[in-house]
Amino acid sequence: MLPVPWQSLDGKHSVFGEIVLGQEVVDSIGSVATSKPGDKPVDPVIIQQINIISKEVTAPSFTAEMEKMEAIQKEKEAELLKIAAGTVAELDILKKQAETLPSGLQIYWNQKGKGMKPTEGSWVKINYNGFFADGRLLDTSSEDIAKKYDTFDHRRADANQYGPTRAQYSQDAQLIAGFREGLLQMSIGDKATLFIPSHLGYGAQGLRDPRTGQVIVPPDTDLMFELELVGLAE
Repeated sequence: MLPVPWQSLDGKHSVFGEIVLGQEVVDSIGSVATSKPGDKPVDPVIIQQINIISKEVTAPSFTAEMEKMEAIQKEKEAELLKIAAGTVAELDILKKQAETLPSGLQIYWNQKGKGMKPTEGSWVKINYNGFFADGRLLDTSSEDIAKKYDTFDHRRADANQYGPTRAQYSQDAQLIAGFREGLLQMSIGDKATLFIPSHLGYGAQGLRDPRTGQVIVPPDTDLMFELELVGLAE
């Protein structure tokens, strides 16, 4: 009973059922705010009442398979938490050495290239990895990073949407303010880590999936981005 496709179940055995009454309840559960990894509800969803229409014997093989899947999922979540903690530790070291701009944006220069500075309004190619303050991955242009943090999207890969991404090098670029300001500090070949306070990110409103309403970035969330300015886009 899933309100939207669930990528982690692709290619796995699943049990299907039909909702004959109360579809609005399923829809309301699907719209609650969740956290990653695991897409667990931020606030617990509690069943207040349940009516058993028919009672059958639980198939032992199904129960064993479910227990196996749950164990694998817990192991995966533990590994992701370990990876996230490592990310926080690494970026915290850089943050202490970062330059703070008047806006509140902090920049650590991982590499200063010798390339030209793009002209205002030009289009450039960038690589990026975006993280929450707790080290969880928000988004990335890297297929390898997506796999490491268990967010790899086969459909995105099939559409060749991993790799250097086009972005406008402009004060008017449709980017969050902190990302835009950081990008405009860079020349071709530069690599930088941006520490973006919430007021330069998605602010008090946060970010939701326009299709499902699912919370992607909670309100008042600080973000961190590893950014590389690869070159000019064709």
